[in-house]
Amino acid sequence: MEIDGIEFARGLVENGFVQEVDGVSLDPTDPGETEPPRPGISRVLFSAPAVLLLLLWVGLATFETLLHPSIWPTYSSIFWSPYLSLSLGVVVGLASIEASVHEVAHRAAARSLGVPSRIRFGARLTNLILQTETPGLWSVPRRKRVRVYLAGMAWDALVVASVLMLLVSIALPDWVQRLLEGFLLMVLLSFTFQMQVYMRTDLYRVLAEVVRSPNLFTDAVEHLRWVGGRFLFRAHLRRTAPAGADPAAALPLRERKVVLAYAWGAAGVSIAATGAGLVIWGPVLVLLLYRAAVEVGAGLVTHSWVLVADGLGVLLLMTYDHVVWLHVKLRDRRETLREERSTAPPSATDPAETAPATP
Repeated sequence: MEIDGIEFARGLVENGFVQEVDGVSLDPTDPGETEPPRPGISRVLFSAPAVLLLLLWVGLATFETLLHPSIWPTYSSIFWSPYLSLSLGVVVGLASIEASVHEVAHRAAARSLGVPSRIRFGARLTNLILQTETPGLWSVPRRKRVRVYLAGMAWDALVVASVLMLLVSIALPDWVQRLLEGFLLMVLLSFTFQMQVYMRTDLYRVLAEVVRSPNLFTDAVEHLRWVGGRFLFRAHLRRTAPAGADPAAALPLRERKVVLAYAWGAAGVSIAATGAGLVIWGPVLVLLLYRAAVEVGAGLVTHSWVLVADGLGVLLLMTYDHVVWLHVKLRDRRETLREERSTAPPSATDPAETAPATP
């Protein structure tokens, strides 16, 4: 007898026997989740002719950029207006819209495969991000899963190519050109973020598929925690290490080698990247805070409310991102604790496991 596993799983969900997978609700009434979508036009958008057109467009934009290197953006392009808050606010706002569409592209790619998905905020190290969750993506072939992972970067490449062609083809007002260059710089920086495969970025997921290690990040983190636990017990508590073998030891030999190489490489690069971020962006943030404080002070002295509003706007933009990041980290921590409690075995003092008292 043959059993269609996908249809069997779908039947379990439809009849209420399975309500969530890995903490992600499968209830279609959940506002953050969708029913299994119909591919529709999204299948056309990710067809071979569409990919070929995208590659041709990106190639043409690259060629034009080589002929006109002056249109390449610099860091000063972000400050297209004499008002600091206006410069940062508009550029960051446009970049945020682009990042949202980046996630919509992931969702469209998942829809083209008939896989449900949802978009939510996430936190990776010190970065606040939008992320698309596709709990059913494991059910499609590996080659098609890569389509979903790369869909967002394909959209970014389309945006970069289109903005470059616009800058080359049309004589724009100076402030518009500087604004587009600042926006272009933000999108290009997002590519460098995706290359940070020591976090769960899009390219990390492609890497995990290439090395055929679906739990690469989780296995690496568990190994490093095990190593860290042994070091702390030996170096600081002068006691023997806690019982238990290295979690990576249970993996097949080939996968264990991949996990160990990734774990130590990711650990080293994470430390280096964090240090580089502090060295590069630390002075920039301090300078922005200083300029904002000076503007507020000067505005109060000269009764220029434009300067006061400009300085306060910069402070608001700089603090809002960190406040949302902290909220997301606390939310993820609560979800982790809730999952651990739901999977923990009942204790001996659990009322459900305690025998009733005899009269």
